Amino acid sequence: MPLLLNGSSDTVRGILGAMRFVTTAGATRPFEGPEAALVQSMAQVFGEVRPDLELEGLLGSHHGHHADADKALALLCGDLVEPRERHEAMVAATLCALVTDDFDEGAAHAVKRLAEALEIDDELAVKIDQLSGIAAQRVGADLLRHFMSEKSGVAEEILQARLDAGGPPLLTDPKVFAEYSDLLHAAPPGSTGEEVLRFYAHTGFAIPGSVGAPPLEVLGAHDVTHVLAGYATSAEDEIYVALFSAANSTESGIDYLAAIMVQWHHEVKIGVFAPSRSALSPAILAEATRRGAATATDLSSASFDWQGLLHLPLEDARASIGLEGVGTVTANGPWDAFGRGGS
Repeated sequence: MPLLLNGSSDTVRGILGAMRFVTTAGATRPFEGPEAALVQSMAQVFGEVRPDLELEGLLGSHHGHHADADKALALLCGDLVEPRERHEAMVAATLCALVTDDFDEGAAHAVKRLAEALEIDDELAVKIDQLSGIAAQRVGADLLRHFMSEKSGVAEEILQARLDAGGPPLLTDPKVFAEYSDLLHAAPPGSTGEEVLRFYAHTGFAIPGSVGAPPLEVLGAHDVTHVLAGYATSAEDEIYVALFSAANSTESGIDYLAAIMVQWHHEVKIGVFAPSRSALSPAILAEATRRGAATATDLSSASFDWQGLLHLPLEDARASIGLEGVGTVTANGPWDAFGRGGS
């Protein structure tokens, strides 16, 4: 994801070209339909953020070099040189194999061929093959387990074993939750912590880590990101904050796009929010992406001390991490458009 925002024109063209390659099933069918619309909408968003990009001829209806699989792969290999570029292009291209509601054999085959051409290592190629061939429900479960492991430091195998035994994969230590709750409630007036409490009061969501709520290690930083970035909790706002986080992350940003795909396209519930399909504002989407990329601190990093911001005034906290601009929630605005938790 960061490469789409900060990479060269060649890199961006390569990533979007890889997505086109899979969408067209390896240059065997026209570049049209919902799969093409996904690639075109992404290009529109990043084109607004990056006016320097040169994408002419890549996303039009005509085929050019992209009509021939061998020529298309040669172009992609030339545009994508570094391992990181190729890895990000493969993950982005794999998302295109998940757009259709039914398994797309042509797209899955194109994913394999692309992995071979880009010389993706065997382990990643196997994961990509599995991702493009399994049901969306399985993808959602795998993503959720991955995020839980990444945020908590507990191995995925341990989380899976707990699930197999019929138990919760992760529970917050009661002492850890009590310390966090005390920290929130001790936050001074006008502070970030006070606004986080207002966030929970207005949405009606329980504080992460409490009984019946998602673990603090998984959702705590995400909720604070909502408050810091200023995005509410509608389905649309969840996508905006996910794009903000994807652009902001220096390591796993593309995973946020995968989460968007399985929850809001395939309607698979992988979080506490009901899945749905939503109409998005390209302008807000582009601005969320720009703000995430411009924020100096990686809010998704395990080393980011988000609890250390709770005592600061909200604007000071935003300034301390280099976050500028506003989201969809202005000062004292509603965190939940439905007011499910009251005011």
